[in-house]
Amino acid sequence: MSPNPQPSVDTTAPTPPGTRKAMHVFGSTKDEYYSAISVYYAKEAAEASWMPKTYINQFACVSPDLMWRFPQSPNKADVEAAKPHTLSEAMDYIRDVLQPDVMIPHMYCPPGMTTYRALFEQCLNVPVVGCDPDCMSLTTDKFQSQAVCQAYGVTIPVTALVEKADDPRLPSVTLPAIVKPCCEDNSIGLALVHSTEELYKAVEHALTTDTRVVVQQYIPPGREIRVGLVELPDGTLQTLPKYEYFVSPEDPIRTMAHKYTDKDDQGELKLATSQRKCPADVDPELDAELDRQAKLAHKALKHRDYSLFDFRVDPQGKVYFLEACPYVSFTPGCPLMVMTDRTDLKCPVFWELCVDEALKRKAKAAKAQPH
Repeated sequence: MSPNPQPSVDTTAPTPPGTRKAMHVFGSTKDEYYSAISVYYAKEAAEASWMPKTYINQFACVSPDLMWRFPQSPNKADVEAAKPHTLSEAMDYIRDVLQPDVMIPHMYCPPGMTTYRALFEQCLNVPVVGCDPDCMSLTTDKFQSQAVCQAYGVTIPVTALVEKADDPRLPSVTLPAIVKPCCEDNSIGLALVHSTEELYKAVEHALTTDTRVVVQQYIPPGREIRVGLVELPDGTLQTLPKYEYFVSPEDPIRTMAHKYTDKDDQGELKLATSQRKCPADVDPELDAELDRQAKLAHKALKHRDYSLFDFRVDPQGKVYFLEACPYVSFTPGCPLMVMTDRTDLKCPVFWELCVDEALKRKAKAAKAQPH
């Protein structure tokens, strides 16, 4: 262990009875853009006014150089002041000193959504709120997750997986079409193409960020609606008010600019201002169809605690599954928080429910271990 580690809490003080320690893990091993997104959500979560007093927030930051830091908060000055640690040192410190009760994931790069969840759940025996690493690995892969959902009866657009810019199927693609990297989020590399020339350029560009590219039927607006579900303790799924992102023929797809601002001079970004509404105005027939497909997708992808899905509704009212986005940062602008705030699950209820279920999983796994 490196000398003089920088703790995120006073480790010399005893933990009061009934207090739970929640470790917020943020940053990125991939690049500074994913790191900035993660820092934004971690900071917002740390400042949540609804957080019960029975929780102690701990913070762990992972950087692109693979070093760990344990700052007092996610603020830039605190992160920079915290001493860096290797993975081995960090694991010792988490297990022997900080001893969190639960991990709250805020990493949105592919390794953060998979490897680092597995590190806590499978190596450190710290339960993770939300989906497990296997589920996250599947949902991160847009092609595979759509194929699995389709097998369960979910409607998806016509989709092809491309691994090279001169794929012989490209000339026969129906245009316009959507092109996007298979395993990237936040609309990185996303393009709407109207000509064969644009298609080839978009595929070539997407291949700079991923080795596989999804070329997909374009579903014209229509509407783009996000559907959220929460698992209740009895196993039933509570549907949430729908969340709509407004699209139009003039502004037909949601790009990176619709989601986040550019980084400022401090290297930080924020949510972009875009047209959205929750609860969305949805008639009973469409509402029922969205719920039906969302519940099928939840089961197909083996989500736990909650799920969140993007659907496109064409001008004739047909519903198409676009992708799964099972993240919750417990911040005011987070879609699942906006949805649950309009129900009896308004935080801290939703937070407590997720943490309780994570702790139950740990207890159940412990009982199943041979003695």
